[in-house]
Amino acid sequence: MRAQHGMAANAVGCPSILNELIILLMGNEDVYKILLESYTPPLEVIEDKTEVKKCIDQISGQYKCRLVTIEEEVVMNCVVPTSSELTSVLQ
Repeated sequence: MRAQHGMAANAVGCPSILNELIILLMGNEDVYKILLESYTPPLEVIEDKTEVKKCIDQISGQYKCRLVTIEEEVVMNCVVPTSSELTSVLQ
């Protein structure tokens, strides 16, 4: 399948993004921190994202479910360039 701008559409790289977004929206803070720590970012990044999580936790469950549905649709249309497409763009 081809996207409009000529890069191959491929959702293979997107499940981890979807997983992080779902945990951000629906998971608890401890699980989200563990996920973030697995990326070994600077401590400030974990602290900042945890603050965002606290705000998101104030959103109603019904609205969070709607957001998850939207995210799933976005990921299904995720476009990941092939290595040859990346090479041609970088030249």
